[in-house]
Amino acid sequence: MELEFNIKKATHSIFSTMCLSFFLLFLILFSNNKVSRFFETQIFFEVYFVLSFLLIQFILLFRLYTCHKKKMKIEVSEASISIPNIFLGVKSYSIENVDSVEFLRGMNKNLGLVLGIKNRSRYLVDKSIFVNDKDFEKFFNVLQKEVNKKHNEEVLGVFEVLAKGQVNKKSTSTNILALVLITCYLFSLVASANSSPSEEFLLFAANTKEIFLNLEIYRIFSSFWFHTRPNHLILNILVLGLLGQCLEKVFSSIRLINIVFISGIISVLTSNQFSSFDASIGSSGGIFGLWGAYVCLKYKYGKYLPGSINVLPNGRLVFLLIGELLLEIFWLTSVDYYSHIGGFIAGFVYLYFAPLGPKLEYVDQPTLIEKNLSVILVSSYSAGLVYFLFL
Repeated sequence: MELEFNIKKATHSIFSTMCLSFFLLFLILFSNNKVSRFFETQIFFEVYFVLSFLLIQFILLFRLYTCHKKKMKIEVSEASISIPNIFLGVKSYSIENVDSVEFLRGMNKNLGLVLGIKNRSRYLVDKSIFVNDKDFEKFFNVLQKEVNKKHNEEVLGVFEVLAKGQVNKKSTSTNILALVLITCYLFSLVASANSSPSEEFLLFAANTKEIFLNLEIYRIFSSFWFHTRPNHLILNILVLGLLGQCLEKVFSSIRLINIVFISGIISVLTSNQFSSFDASIGSSGGIFGLWGAYVCLKYKYGKYLPGSINVLPNGRLVFLLIGELLLEIFWLTSVDYYSHIGGFIAGFVYLYFAPLGPKLEYVDQPTLIEKNLSVILVSSYSAGLVYFLFL
């Protein structure tokens, strides 16, 4: 099957990108800002920057030329697919390497397709490359039919359940957690009357090795909510946004909350047992529990994960984990690695023994124990935060 490539949309997108980039170049080089003043004194960097910019414009124009010259087509056969990309050229995949096909949803509309590519994470197909909605629907139906031939009914059933979850479920807990973490950081700035939280303020909330000796149990929970610096908070919010919304739509809010909060508690206890630091603070241990849960999900249920969930192939997953650790080493100071390790293990172990079933049959069915546990955890973390605020 061959479908026409939307050359008008491609032309419009490329010219819009070029106009925006020229506007940004003007703001960077010719407005009175730190970057422009730096370039005024460092001519080499200015020349290098402008040459790089011109190279990008040349590449965009070349893409536009190839789009018109080659008259690219969108193709699907029993063996392979060929998908033109406005900026990256034509992408071709063997049907054998395409594990799943789903709609990419946003604002209650189908914005494109998500292809799950074996060992390559996923590939997003923009709806705008199609001339009309009819061609888009036709491409989806034909491709899905070809891809589904390689799977048995068991796998296809799980794909369908998980794909629906990605469309219908909201990332409520993930968004609330992120909002509360940001609010607590802003509160710490106001309370400290400074551009960064004061050490005196943070020590009231921080986890210390004497929490049991001094009966300051609230610190187990209050230490989760506050951060020392904005880059500390931003790094955790980024990981929460990447993995949190993905896992929440697989497991529901209850399991996500349990994973984060239990990992937070275990990270505190691990830090107190093994770390050389007298005090620690931040949600990194709980957030690293999401990394552990995601690794466990890939390990136990890899073949049941469509592209909307299997966002990170194994190689990239290892790369990102190492990358985050390196960021913390060189971007942050005084990192408590025992806290991270404890949180990671806790997230992995929780999901490994959670009653999901051997085929992910019970993806969104938390047990009564898990439901009660989530109430206890939310109450404990909320009480710890409120008690600290009253102090």
